[in-house]
Amino acid sequence: MGSIRALFFIVFTLLAAEGKAFAYTDPGSGAMLWQLLLATILSAVFTARYFFQRIKTRVFRVKNVPESNEAKPVIRSDDSGPRHSI
Repeated sequence: MGSIRALFFIVFTLLAAEGKAFAYTDPGSGAMLWQLLLATILSAVFTARYFFQRIKTRVFRVKNVPESNEAKPVIRSDDSGPRHSI
């Protein structure tokens, strides 16, 4: 908690003791910064959604459980059905 107070104090001191700045920022730079901020936020949202979806599918994976105790027929690779030639 002390480091947050120190950071707040430093930022407040820097903002309170501002001086004249002889600099120019054109409107295109501001638009670029907004675009950068929006792209960062959206990419973070989609990345988090992707990883949470992967985690959710691994955690809630459903096992194939037979519904009854009856034996199911075994399908062999040579009994795949009729073959049609072209």
